[in-house]
Amino acid sequence: MRTWALTLLIFLSLSAFGQQASSDKSCLIVKMHKHSFGENMMRWTVAKPFNYVEGEFPKGIKFHYEMGDSLIREIKEKGGKVVVLNSEYGLPELEDARKSCKEFQADSERQNQDCN
Repeated sequence: MRTWALTLLIFLSLSAFGQQASSDKSCLIVKMHKHSFGENMMRWTVAKPFNYVEGEFPKGIKFHYEMGDSLIREIKEKGGKVVVLNSEYGLPELEDARKSCKEFQADSERQNQDCN
């Protein structure tokens, strides 16, 4: 009897985790960090390759202006999407990134409705 209860508990927790990961529709727009001469000599730490532009972080991840590869990977593992712009992006590129995020969020909504 205890094994059945334990099996049921594990199954329910795994299914709840799967729904939580797939329902997160966070989308971040980031830009490549453009290094300037002598920048790292004036900082306490080395600059990370991506800078925040706009969007929402997934639940459980704190806001970071500068992001490294590991944080980008973590955002994607939590079901989020990351759109990367060049360091000197313009308004058309930003609008395309926003459109991409809206499409991603709409697709996530449709998948959640299909599951329910």
